[in-house]
Amino acid sequence: ATPIRPSLLFYISIKHSFNSPYIKIKTMKKQVKKTVKTAASNKQTADAAVAASTSLVPFQAMLLNLDLEKIVPSKLNPRREIAEAPLAELTDSILRYGVQTPIKVRPIDNDRYEIVYGERRYRASLAAGKPCIPAYIQSMTDEEAEICAVTENMQRADFSPFEEAAIFRRYAEEKDWSIARIAETFSKSETYIRKRLNLTCLIEPFADLL
Repeated sequence: ATPIRPSLLFYISIKHSFNSPYIKIKTMKKQVKKTVKTAASNKQTADAAVAASTSLVPFQAMLLNLDLEKIVPSKLNPRREIAEAPLAELTDSILRYGVQTPIKVRPIDNDRYEIVYGERRYRASLAAGKPCIPAYIQSMTDEEAEICAVTENMQRADFSPFEEAAIFRRYAEEKDWSIARIAETFSKSETYIRKRLNLTCLIEPFADLL
């Protein structure tokens, strides 16, 4: 008989070892661990995505077309009055071109949403007979919603100096905020805040003249 070469014996031994039950079980365990690790990583990614979608950071929210019937005005709206003439103009614009800038809302009870900012666009859409409106949806506390609303209106230059003064005065007196905190929160200088607060000290005849 022809003797088997040592190299062939080594090959047969290695092949047999890889086909052994022990090697197969060990390989399966590695595959299971890899699968579990991958699933855990995917779950962390999904959890991070959910956390990001419900973040309370302003202007990072989910954008959807919401039924107007599900939206309610805010009790925290810093704007006290909405002029009829500009509202009529906005209604006409929405009839022609739709709502160009989404409003922002926060979820409340019974599958409804409260306006954070954009009440004029909401009212004009109702007057125009629109069934829905583009809206950013974001969970927010009362304080966060109010700050977001004030900041958005300031950026749009929608507040008069006296409206700003009343808002800053309320934060200073009712919430006991310092000038520095108010200035930092609304991205204004302390001088700007003080000038606005001074307006609230005017006697009524001077305030009316101004």
